[in-house]
Amino acid sequence: MSRMKTMVVVFLVGMMLTNVTITGCGSSPEVQNTTTTQTYGQELLDLKKAYDEGAISEKEYNSAKKAMKKKYE
Repeated sequence: MSRMKTMVVVFLVGMMLTNVTITGCGSSPEVQNTTTTQTYGQELLDLKKAYDEGAISEKEYNSAKKAMKKKYE
């Protein structure tokens, strides 16, 4: 179960940090990368929501919070 929660954390943090969109189905070789910019505060709110909803443990929450803090230093 802890591995599943870790996977959820990695997924959530990844989605918060980067949003990649591929355009042109099949025949078009064009790829468009779009990066979503969120504030530190919004990322913390999203992480707290995941913790409050039970998707991640307190340990995982604190670890991800520390990683975010380092990112913004």
